Amino acid sequence: MTPAHALHFDAAPEARDFFFGNVFHAQMKKNHMDFAVKVMDQGFIRKENKTAFVLTERKVMSRLSHPNIVKFYCSFRDNHSLYLVMELCRGGDLFALISKEYQSQQDKGVADAACSFKLTQFYMAELVNTFEYMHSQRVIHRDIKPDNLLLSAEGHLKVTDFGTAKDQDGHSSDVCQFCGTANYVSPEVLHDQPAARAADLWALGCLIFQIINHSSEDFEFPSSVPETARDLISKLLVQDPDHRIGAQQNEEGYAELKNHPFFEGVEWDDIGDQTPPYNPPELVLPEPKLDGASENWTVAEYFSDNFSESTSDDVSFGFTSKRSRSSSSVHRNQPACIAYDEQIRFESTVKVHAKMFNRTRELYLTDAPRLVVISSWSGRCKREFFLKPDTTVNEIDPHTFDVVSGSETLRVTDTNNLAQQWSRAIAEAISE
Repeated sequence: MTPAHALHFDAAPEARDFFFGNVFHAQMKKNHMDFAVKVMDQGFIRKENKTAFVLTERKVMSRLSHPNIVKFYCSFRDNHSLYLVMELCRGGDLFALISKEYQSQQDKGVADAACSFKLTQFYMAELVNTFEYMHSQRVIHRDIKPDNLLLSAEGHLKVTDFGTAKDQDGHSSDVCQFCGTANYVSPEVLHDQPAARAADLWALGCLIFQIINHSSEDFEFPSSVPETARDLISKLLVQDPDHRIGAQQNEEGYAELKNHPFFEGVEWDDIGDQTPPYNPPELVLPEPKLDGASENWTVAEYFSDNFSESTSDDVSFGFTSKRSRSSSSVHRNQPACIAYDEQIRFESTVKVHAKMFNRTRELYLTDAPRLVVISSWSGRCKREFFLKPDTTVNEIDPHTFDVVSGSETLRVTDTNNLAQQWSRAIAEAISE
């Protein structure tokens, strides 16, 4: 596949600021797919000695694959900047949601309250599931805070910003002993001790308090904090990291945390398939007007320092020719319900229409030929749709289409406006 270049994108003029980079909404010219592109000035990175942070972020995000972690697609550079191409999260961030809910409570005359228990429980359950996966991969985030917890268009949590993460499988030395944001940093890190998974759990306790109460500084419990939340926060904000709930370096640690009364009623196995308690308003994206081929966003090259493992396969998302398991598995594992020798021709995150709800799923077109619908959360196969010579595709609009075979119909919405590409790919698969 052709490596990604800045000239392949148009970018919006507005950006979200980070310490050593800005994140833009960018759109791929070829298929109008939307991305978030983090643009970092090389001169500033060298001046501030931030090279290791950039490499850590790219390395960690390229090997993590979880529904609640922002997807990483590829990286490249030009003469001025480094670029990380990532999933675009249209639902804003948790900080904005907390502020919105706090203002709503203030307008009602309710003091010291922000998000409801139901909302807090749901998002903290998604975060705990993410921690369990992340820590099993020997990655410690070290900067968990509301600003680094984004929301998808459907309202699901997405963890981002792994620049200060600790990759315990890495061979390089820890470049940052003290990392994180002051209000969420654990006592052991403040005392220059190495950060372990318990450091993220301390941040979890701070976060639960802030989501319910809005404050992130004064840890005196107001009446708005339920008793189960008080108990969990108290068991997370323990000075000794080894005694924090969930800190045990085995399965019992997270089992104990998940079984805490605060999470009573949570269906852990399919939480990603559930409808979130918050439905983000439709995000009006700034129009991408900056041409990546201009001198301000020039032709790019891949990083030279072992960045080949990032692979550009996902920039085109398999939407072109057949690809083998070996080429795609560098970035993400082939789903278990797709045979080893079955090749994926086309794939995307979509909404599959059902009688009562539209579910977010991963949709794969294979050379069987068949369509495979997989849960974005559990990875389990939810449905398979075998394609026959009489199968037809009816495009409803640029992003919704029906696949019809006899009496069976599958309605799909691809928010990236790819109905035409799906129709063409399915027709090609049937004809071969």
